[in-house]
Amino acid sequence: MSRLVRLAAAAALGGLLTVIAVVSSMRPPSPPRTTQIIAGDTPAANPNAVDLRRCRAITTTDPDCDAAWESERQRFFHGRERQP
Repeated sequence: MSRLVRLAAAAALGGLLTVIAVVSSMRPPSPPRTTQIIAGDTPAANPNAVDLRRCRAITTTDPDCDAAWESERQRFFHGRERQP
């Protein structure tokens, strides 16, 4: 290829890239694609949160902790039986 053809190809490519950059910078920004949580739509707080926090550090058997963990399992599994 001659030197002139290479120069013309490089100039065309540079011009194309410049046009693409200018057009993309002039486009309005798209709205964010994240989910927005409104305060009224938040799920109810976990009723067992305080007991479960206390029970995490306990190493002995405690009937209150057992009941709290069972209640949490029921809440998590929506009352369904656990699968083995």
